[in-house]
Amino acid sequence: MDHRVKNHLQLIPSYARSLAREPGETAAHVAHEIATRLSMVAAIHDVLHMNRASDCVEARSFLTRVCQSLADGQHRIDVVCDEDLTLSAEELAPVGMILVEAVCNCLKHGFPQGRAGAVAVAFRRQDGERILEIFDDGVGFDPTASPGGGSGLRLMQAFAKRLRGDFAISRNRAFGATVKLILPMPLAGAD
Repeated sequence: MDHRVKNHLQLIPSYARSLAREPGETAAHVAHEIATRLSMVAAIHDVLHMNRASDCVEARSFLTRVCQSLADGQHRIDVVCDEDLTLSAEELAPVGMILVEAVCNCLKHGFPQGRAGAVAVAFRRQDGERILEIFDDGVGFDPTASPGGGSGLRLMQAFAKRLRGDFAISRNRAFGATVKLILPMPLAGAD
């Protein structure tokens, strides 16, 4: 457990250094982003502590805990998850970082100038894979432009690669955007 705590906490300084290199970043914004990631690490350790007897945790409780830490009171964040899906202890930090980045981007870019809206997180099993989708009903992005390209997008892509997963971001047909992570099923365990 101590080793996992150390590994998960090491993500934070690395993330902070990457964010601080972005042009125009303020100290206040970097501090807010670090606090958000620390909440995610706390959620990881809460679910690991509750599941001491197992190396896997219930995905729904983890995703819900992370999303609760991101709730801003103005936008709804709903989590839907197949009941028996789990995440291994090794998957929690990368999945959590992707989830935090995607939800934060939805809230920041999808709902400008105080626009109301909702973010949905869905984790399901399909065709022998686990699919995590984060989508919003916000303003979306220009489909002729590359979606993002900043440190957040690079971070999500790097964590997807670490998970041996496929990652995509797309504009929804009518509005909003979708982040999709496709993960292989675990080699061992019952998923």
